[in-house]
Amino acid sequence: MKVEGTVIMARCANKQAPYGMRLQKTGSGWVCTWTLAMKEAAAKREGYTGTTVKGEIALGAEYPGCPHCGAGGFVQCGKCGKISCFRHEQKSAVCPHCGNKMENFSHDGNFDEIKGDAY
Repeated sequence: MKVEGTVIMARCANKQAPYGMRLQKTGSGWVCTWTLAMKEAAAKREGYTGTTVKGEIALGAEYPGCPHCGAGGFVQCGKCGKISCFRHEQKSAVCPHCGNKMENFSHDGNFDEIKGDAY
């Protein structure tokens, strides 16, 4: 049986470094299974910067967190729509892509659209 998967790009909120997040399709949603530190040029060359996904995104049991700082979660900026790592105990976050400050937020895991073409 063929497994559908893709890679979307994210950025470490602490070190500002890019990384890829592998997503595996599960019914109508996705599960993050691993991450990989990746240079922006390599992400563009591999075609990961143009990846778009929609639907629920959950963290798999084997999800290792951000490869740069170890943060165990991720957040999508409400302003630019890009993904960055996130520590669950945080009450606020600053988007490493656009500088937007996000406070007092929660999310049900359902994403209207995540685009990886921002680099």
